[in-house]
Amino acid sequence: MEWKELQTTSAAELQRRLQEQREHLRDLRFRVSQGTEKNVSAIRTTRLAISRILTRLKQLESQPTK
Repeated sequence: MEWKELQTTSAAELQRRLQEQREHLRDLRFRVSQGTEKNVSAIRTTRLAISRILTRLKQLESQPTK
């Protein structure tokens, strides 16, 4: 998920994506622990996507409303 894409996304859409990414991370962790997932670097990229979304949501909260 690119930063430019997140900048044009609404807060409601960001919340939805955040929920999806957290569910995806949970599933990845289960699959890695079971041994069915070999791409452990996917956990890192998912965590990075979550942090980007959270950062953008914090920016939207701190902006004064017009």
